[in-house]
Amino acid sequence: MVLGFLCASVATYVWQWHGWKPTVVEGVVLRADNDVLKQVPISRAELTMTNGRYETTTYSDAAGYFKLVMKPSWQAQSTIKLLVRHENYTPLEVPRVTGADLYTLHLQPKAAATKGGGVEKAIDITDVRIRYSEKTSNTVNIGSAAKTFEAPGEPDVPCDSKLPCSPDGRWRATESTQTYDAGERSQFRNIRLSCIAGPCPFTQVVAANFSQPSRIIKLTINNWSSTATFLLEAEVTQITSSDTVREAYPVIFGSAMNFTLPAAAEGPSVEASLDGQLIVFPLGPDLILSWADCSGQQAAANAQQYRCILKPGYQFQ
Repeated sequence: MVLGFLCASVATYVWQWHGWKPTVVEGVVLRADNDVLKQVPISRAELTMTNGRYETTTYSDAAGYFKLVMKPSWQAQSTIKLLVRHENYTPLEVPRVTGADLYTLHLQPKAAATKGGGVEKAIDITDVRIRYSEKTSNTVNIGSAAKTFEAPGEPDVPCDSKLPCSPDGRWRATESTQTYDAGERSQFRNIRLSCIAGPCPFTQVVAANFSQPSRIIKLTINNWSSTATFLLEAEVTQITSSDTVREAYPVIFGSAMNFTLPAAAEGPSVEASLDGQLIVFPLGPDLILSWADCSGQQAAANAQQYRCILKPGYQFQ
């Protein structure tokens, strides 16, 4: 009984002391620069948070954002520090972090060193363009259609309220239907119908899908006199799809290149001149460039936003 009381007291003390709440640290990793336009997000930076006994690691996303969660420690008031690493930047250590602040961490880019210990001359990158393809649809006129057909009828037959009848209700009408199919992946356009022979004034088109392009044309005609002849005319078109190559120009601030592509864009690549030599660099699904670190994220209207930050040893001109 006494032992149970002591355990409950200790648990209550620890609960009150620590609150059993994890330490949550979140923030963003940016490139260090005096110009705010060049303080671009750094993706794939490794962030490790430790209290000397436990540690947790995460990586910044395409927007530079990170979030770390440290479980409650049995060590009272333990100091938590944060270490940030990236292969192209000088490591950064924050000696004490808490969950009370949002952290904006700036990393200094590394200089490209030569074997002799000096700084290597940067390779100039110029004439940067983004190439991608989009599926486009084209409507091609492949011919025309001219069909004649007869709408039979019986003249001088009283309606006697037996439908269908003439519009004035006096005469029995004969209803006839014609259907035409343009074929697979084809459509009729600019459809025209005319009565060319017979008692045309005593006929009526009661149903026809003329309002928009259609693969199927269905006509229904009432005739309350002798046989009439109709002519159907239309253009026959086909819809074909093809890949259209498009170009876009990125926005460059310092060592960062930003561009956004439509949701339907396929196969993006970067075309650029490196020291005067024009080269096309396919980005691929992993967004790999030999001279830059690239990341992508979804933007508004399902567009795709890309950001590429130069590696040491390269510079935009």
